[in-house]
Amino acid sequence: MRTFLAASLALTSLCTPAALRAQMNHDDMGPPKHEFGVDLGVTYLKPSGSTGTFQVGTPVDVRIGLNPAGSMMIEPRFTLALLSGGGATVLLFDPGVNVLVKMGRGHGMHNIMGPYFTVGADVSIVSASGSGSTTNGAVIGFNGGIGSRTPFGSSATRLEAFVGYHLKNTKLGSPDILDIGVRIGLSLCKGRECLP
Repeated sequence: MRTFLAASLALTSLCTPAALRAQMNHDDMGPPKHEFGVDLGVTYLKPSGSTGTFQVGTPVDVRIGLNPAGSMMIEPRFTLALLSGGGATVLLFDPGVNVLVKMGRGHGMHNIMGPYFTVGADVSIVSASGSGSTTNGAVIGFNGGIGSRTPFGSSATRLEAFVGYHLKNTKLGSPDILDIGVRIGLSLCKGRECLP
């Protein structure tokens, strides 16, 4: 049946052979089930009661989107950081989860390209050492933002602006912290399904 349909479309010049092959591959693969991405971010951190600072994130910021073809996607995110200075060393592991909701129908293959908004929460697990002692603790945070996916070869780029708030932890000596920033990243889907 598919061969007959392909021949009919080619004879009537309704589509090019390349477009037809892309459509047939699209049908065979089905919608993407996962989106894997890494990000680089720039954040302005404003602890309560003190001046703010800028922080540049490293590519060790990983996210895994579940069912990106739908209008809503669940996205676990993980950040790992090692900070050193002033005689102290801080190891931070920051797992979290965000919900992404498409704004509008989207475009491209499976309509996954285009703008979205997101909300989420995370827990920063911190181990700080210095002066011969080590302190461990956790800091809870919440965030929200808007972003967009844009086709990039066989992948997609993502640009996201966000604002976050981390609650204080007196054991760690960490105050309430307001985060404002942007992150840009590269997303890969299963096979070539991020293609527009």
